[in-house]
Amino acid sequence: LGGRKTKTTMDADCLLAARNLSAALRERGIGVGVMTGDLSAELAEQIAIKMNRAGPGIFFFNAGDVLNSPDAVEKLSEATDVIVLGQNGVTKLENVEKEITLLKAFGKKIVGVITVE
Repeated sequence: LGGRKTKTTMDADCLLAARNLSAALRERGIGVGVMTGDLSAELAEQIAIKMNRAGPGIFFFNAGDVLNSPDAVEKLSEATDVIVLGQNGVTKLENVEKEITLLKAFGKKIVGVITVE
């Protein structure tokens, strides 16, 4: 975007992400995805709700932080597609890179990365 900074709302970001992912996942016949990352459970749940409302035919749920939670790793078995969540000023780039490497090792397809304020 040529260095131009835009301010959008979480609703607008989720709507755009959900519509793009919905189209991509439908093409492959997949309707369930999982979100991972180090966001608070409450914020991740808000994003999941907004994406599920905006993307007809898909269902996303929050698995949690796969780098630090065995429960999150277990939940990965429920989906093939993953969205990685991060928070500006909180999430470290090296953790996102580690998470993506781990997800790929589990055979998961990363279909997006969402960062929130």
